[in-house]
Amino acid sequence: MRRREFLKLAGVSLASTISMVGLEPALSRAESNETPTASVDFSLRFWVDFADPSQRPWPKPYVRGLDHLVFAGFDVGSSMLADLRTRRVIGRFSAGMAADSTYWRTVIFPMLLSIVAGSVGVVELHASCVATGQQGVLLLGPSHSGKSTLAMALTEAGFKFLTDDRTFCSVKRKKLTAWGLPRPLKLRRDSGSFFYDFRDREPRRASAGFAALPDEGCGLAGGRRAV
Repeated sequence: MRRREFLKLAGVSLASTISMVGLEPALSRAESNETPTASVDFSLRFWVDFADPSQRPWPKPYVRGLDHLVFAGFDVGSSMLADLRTRRVIGRFSAGMAADSTYWRTVIFPMLLSIVAGSVGVVELHASCVATGQQGVLLLGPSHSGKSTLAMALTEAGFKFLTDDRTFCSVKRKKLTAWGLPRPLKLRRDSGSFFYDFRDREPRRASAGFAALPDEGCGLAGGRRAV
């Protein structure tokens, strides 16, 4: 049984035809499921294969592109193909991945947005972002320069955490807006000595001396938009 859902990711309007059972957990965590008043930016059509037994842990995803076609692979049986010319995305997912709402929020939705953003006037920046009120502050710099640590320090000074590492920006009606999606917060392993709230937290994964901590439940997940 299928129905049509309308979603918004960082201001990008998406209309999806989905399996009601398979993807409801993931879609319930998106920004909106209301019918958009403006035209849809991209059309999605996803299929859930309930015969596929795949389960966590998921392998590292990858993306390949050729002209206007972009392929994103998540495991042997789960992938999606975006046509940037016709603004359509089709995909197939195992039942296990379809039901993994955390993976959709932190991996699939951000990857999807990265793929389609440039086609609809949204720019992805390698930057962290914090906000005070509705005013955003972008923190830009090379990798490992301390953007995430500075963002964390600013939250202790009263700022709200918007996003770590990747910030999406768009201009509409002469107004610049910064958007964030949930992503693990990457801090150095010794961050506990600087930030008391993280002293007893176990990292989800770590690499190159950095620990990744989920932003939900850490007192960091404020509004996801700053003007």
